[in-house]
Amino acid sequence: MTHNITKDLHEVLRHIQSIDSSRLNNQQLTFVQHIEKTTRTLLDGQLQYLPTSEYAHIHILPTLGDSLIQPIVAVYGYAKLLLDSPASFDGATIPEAQRPQLDFIYQTGRALQAYIETIIDQAHHYRLTARQAPPHNLDVRQFIVKHRGIYDYWLRQQNAGLKLFIDDSTYFIHATPYHLNALLQHCIVTPITEFATDSNGVFLYLQASDDSVQIIIRFSDIQLHQSQMQTLFQKDGRNHYLKQLQTMHGQIMVSPQSQSTLVLAFPQVAL
Repeated sequence: MTHNITKDLHEVLRHIQSIDSSRLNNQQLTFVQHIEKTTRTLLDGQLQYLPTSEYAHIHILPTLGDSLIQPIVAVYGYAKLLLDSPASFDGATIPEAQRPQLDFIYQTGRALQAYIETIIDQAHHYRLTARQAPPHNLDVRQFIVKHRGIYDYWLRQQNAGLKLFIDDSTYFIHATPYHLNALLQHCIVTPITEFATDSNGVFLYLQASDDSVQIIIRFSDIQLHQSQMQTLFQKDGRNHYLKQLQTMHGQIMVSPQSQSTLVLAFPQVAL
């Protein structure tokens, strides 16, 4: 079952804030403050813009890995220590009225850890299967909308954001979803990661002619010169993105009208 991770952690925060600190000794209070601080750090950091769908989690959570799991383990570990180890706090036990809050934090943390580890395992099997899947006809608009939250999440880690300008028209191309997603994420996010000097916006358009579908990616504050294009598609073995594009019979270019715009063009499939 999909977990709304940020919602669950906000509940953890609410429960820890409901504890009466006046009933705790200094050592207990320090641990309660650790729980609150760690939870806030997660919510204000890499979880701030996390999408809620399991599909998005499969694409994002494995990359976060231990940097997400370890703080969650610390949160429920602190709660368990407060509940079960009075010897660690000069023999002071948690008042009975405070125990349900800490038990909730412990149970929620354990459930979140189990969910994240399950998603990471699912993601491994997903990648093995998806990489081998044959290409098929994809509704480009539907594909972009489905993956929007993933791209936007990674952009927001760079103080950027994604805006879509696409209508309800349906265009099909022949592609493998796994490789198309990897290519689009690279083209949308990597220029911001490597070339942006300030907060930046990314604007994505979709247009088509009788025989071609174009995905247009415009950056508000980046100029893509030849050296940048070489960095994007040749440096550090990145030519595999071009190979994936070729298997989809696609092309990529900087727009003749604007060096801030990438254009991905694919043959349109008539259904």
